Amino acid sequence: MFKRKNREKQYKYSLRKIRGRGGVASCIIGAVVFGSFLVHPVVLADTDVDVVADHSASEKALKDEENLPSEGTVALNHVEAGDVSEVRETVEEVEKKDESSTNSTSIVRSSNREAHVGVVERQDLTPDETEEAEGLNENTAKLTSKKDEESATLVRNKRALNEPVEEDNTGKVISEGYNEAEVIRTSRPEDYPILPTTRDYNPDTYYIFKEVVSKTSGLDIFAAVKIGDESKTIYLFNQYGQLIKSLAPNESLTQYNAKITNYGDTYTINQTSSKSSLYYGYSSDGEKSVVAKNQPFNAITGVVPEKSKVTVEYVDQEGKPLLPKITEDALAGEIRNISSAPAIEGYVLTDDSGYQKGEVSVYTEEKVGRQWTRHFGVGLTGNRVDAVYTLLDQHGTFLVQMYTNGRLFAKSTIAPGESFTKTIYSGTAADTCAFPSPYIPDSGGLIYHYTKVGKIIPVTEEGEPIPDAPTPSYRTDPNDPENVIPNQETPDIPGYEKTTEYVTPEDPTIDTPVVYTRIQNGVLTVEYVERTTNQLLDSTGDSIQGRYGEVINYSTAEKILYYTNRGYKLVEDGFTQEGKTFGDDNNKHVYKVILEHGLQEYTPENPGTPDTPINPEDPDGPKVPGDAARENLAKDASQT
Repeated sequence: MFKRKNREKQYKYSLRKIRGRGGVASCIIGAVVFGSFLVHPVVLADTDVDVVADHSASEKALKDEENLPSEGTVALNHVEAGDVSEVRETVEEVEKKDESSTNSTSIVRSSNREAHVGVVERQDLTPDETEEAEGLNENTAKLTSKKDEESATLVRNKRALNEPVEEDNTGKVISEGYNEAEVIRTSRPEDYPILPTTRDYNPDTYYIFKEVVSKTSGLDIFAAVKIGDESKTIYLFNQYGQLIKSLAPNESLTQYNAKITNYGDTYTINQTSSKSSLYYGYSSDGEKSVVAKNQPFNAITGVVPEKSKVTVEYVDQEGKPLLPKITEDALAGEIRNISSAPAIEGYVLTDDSGYQKGEVSVYTEEKVGRQWTRHFGVGLTGNRVDAVYTLLDQHGTFLVQMYTNGRLFAKSTIAPGESFTKTIYSGTAADTCAFPSPYIPDSGGLIYHYTKVGKIIPVTEEGEPIPDAPTPSYRTDPNDPENVIPNQETPDIPGYEKTTEYVTPEDPTIDTPVVYTRIQNGVLTVEYVERTTNQLLDSTGDSIQGRYGEVINYSTAEKILYYTNRGYKLVEDGFTQEGKTFGDDNNKHVYKVILEHGLQEYTPENPGTPDTPINPEDPDGPKVPGDAARENLAKDASQT
């Protein structure tokens, strides 16, 4: 409600002689015509006021402080159809309205008539009556408090359309425990050799790629490379973990009835004795499952493992990266494990290209057409044997060409898992060479393919998108990257009512239209009008608002009682919509409640008591003037 400031008021009485019907009576100033004395409060129009020019000091200070005019009147007229004296009481008061309280009221002021700035517009009421009227307005405001609350909610919702409720995580990983550093993990094959670590060998430093068993010397030779070293130096260990020798490319070692040579890309272990006694042991490539372990050879060859890169990519439906590409180094023959795809906000996992688990291989698609030359050396027959391996396709097919002393001796095409052998004879000597396929499929990189999630699309009943309406994307399920969270709430849109509260899409990549119906609000105005002056009693009407179809919960009874207690009487209650519903038939209509001042007649038989309220129900209202006392009425009668 409005807050009142301190104010002072002055009263000014003016008496004038009025000629009425039934003859002429002479009367001095202050006299009352014999017969009857009538009291009739009347609200004056803005142009029919008496203004007191001299203001009190306190009122002037208030006016200076607020820089507002402090003019206003309350009038009390005493009129009769016959010869009467009219007494007009003019009240001047200063009242300042509190804007914040004005904004909080639910009664919408519908009158276009503007009052003087800073002047209370209820010009027919005293300050105390005005305060009581405001209390009545406060009660009336409660009738539409529900509508105001709904309106405030709509305002908050509309503001929320432009204010992010929470951080936008679109394109970010939302899976709990996701760690980029742990996406790619490498491990050793299940049959990887285990050597003692009490001497030189350390599995964290060296990676074993070949085992050759020399039965003549009772020695197992393990060939390894140093992890992270790209020099292709070969480190030779015995079965006790002792380092025998390190061989840089083009270096060799002859020891234990064997000659070991590092050719850079390939290596060779030759038996130097007259009897073949070399056996295949562990291999990090495909040879370990091809060659018989119980067949002796006088020469065993192989390929020095190279460092390969394992990559993981996360891309959208257009192939654009969603997350940084992850790359880790691994050696051929190692097992690489890639963690499952994480949930990425705003996207769902729809496909993948590659394998989560697999071996790392030198023989990738990029290596098709490359050649590796293996040198078997000079065998027991005195012939030098070489073999050229050519990778023919990405499926691991090799062309093997065997040369003796530089001349093509034999050739064969081998698929993964296949091998062939050739024996060269010279007299009683024989050299048997094995040509196994070294191919292991490269598990390579892995690409996770994501597709952007769909949205909730608010549409009208005609299926047209609602302009400027929010279109929230589905929320990705942090525990299931292939799906979205079920039962996602549809947005609130000011002025619309949604037909669906929650959405669970069948296809998380497809938009879901949600139908909204426009909310129709009705408004009607109730005005309280004084019939004589045709002025609004409270300067404005009550604006009642509600949605179409809602019951109109407004009654004029309380205000009518308020005004009748102050000397008014009801002429007509034009408000006929109580209990009905808002709709086209009453939207924007104005309903008038007509009242007029009642007449209070004082006679010698029915005198008044001066300085008491004219209306007993309005103790702070206009007072009975002294002329209405019995003695004054009797005196006037005697003077005639």
